Amino acid sequence: VSGQNLVYADNDGNIGQISAYTQPLLKDPSATLDLIKTAGNSIEGGIDSYDLPYSYNPPSGYIASANNLPYPTEIPIAFEYSGYNRMLRMTAVCDSIDSITIETLVDLQTDVMSYQALKLRDLILEKLAGDYDQYQDLDKEYWESFVSWDGNYDVSSRGAVAFETMMYFFSTTIIGKYYPEEYMQSFFMNDYRWVVLLPKLIEKESAQSLSSNQHSALKQGKKYFKKYRTCGEMHRLVFGSPLEGITLIGKKIILSDIC
Repeated sequence: VSGQNLVYADNDGNIGQISAYTQPLLKDPSATLDLIKTAGNSIEGGIDSYDLPYSYNPPSGYIASANNLPYPTEIPIAFEYSGYNRMLRMTAVCDSIDSITIETLVDLQTDVMSYQALKLRDLILEKLAGDYDQYQDLDKEYWESFVSWDGNYDVSSRGAVAFETMMYFFSTTIIGKYYPEEYMQSFFMNDYRWVVLLPKLIEKESAQSLSSNQHSALKQGKKYFKKYRTCGEMHRLVFGSPLEGITLIGKKIILSDIC
C-alpha cells in the first residue's frame, strides 16, 4: 500500500499531519533507490512515521494538503504524486483571510484557480518579449483570450479554453524535441512531472524557436478554440453504455451528458 498523508484535528483545536509510511533502509544505502532489491542488499530496517518529518499545530494555524509531496527527504518517499498547485492555492486563500470557516472550506472545494498554469503562461509571454503582432494577426480573439486569462477554470471561462488548446500543441512540440514520443503519456499523466519539466525546457529555447512554436500552436489550436466557446463546453463527462462501442450507431446511445 502506498504511503498516505494523514491529517488530524481534535476537539481541543489541535491539528497535525503525518505520513503513514515506512521508508526501507537497505544494507547498502547507496542503492536504496533501486527498484529491484537483491539478496545481497537486504532490508536492514526502516524509517517510520515517528522518525519522518511531521506537522503539529503549525504557526500558520492550518494545514494544507492535496495529495502533494508534504516535505523533501534525503531518500524519496514517493515517485508519483500530485503537484503543489492545489496546496499553494489553499495556502494563498487561507493566508488572505482573518479566520477559516466552514464556508471557506466549501468554497475551496469548488475553487478552480491554477497558479501553475498562470505561471506557465506568464513565462511564455516573458520569453516572447512583447512581440505579439504576428499572433494577433493570425487570430486576435484567440491570442487576446490567452494573454488576458486570469488562471481560473470556471465553467464560463474563454481564457481557459485558449490556454488549454494552445498549450496542448505547444507542450507536445517542445517536449517532443527533447524526449522520445513513448515518454509523452507518462509526462502528462503526472501533473507534477510536466509542471516541473516544461518551464525548464522553455528556458532552454531560443526566442526564435519559442516564437515559431507558439505560432504553430496557435494555428493548430484555433479550430478547437472556435469549437468550444467555454471551459464548460470543453470539459464534459459523458455517461454511456457498452452499446456506445457499436460501429456507426454507437454514439447515438448516450445516457446523459453533464458538465
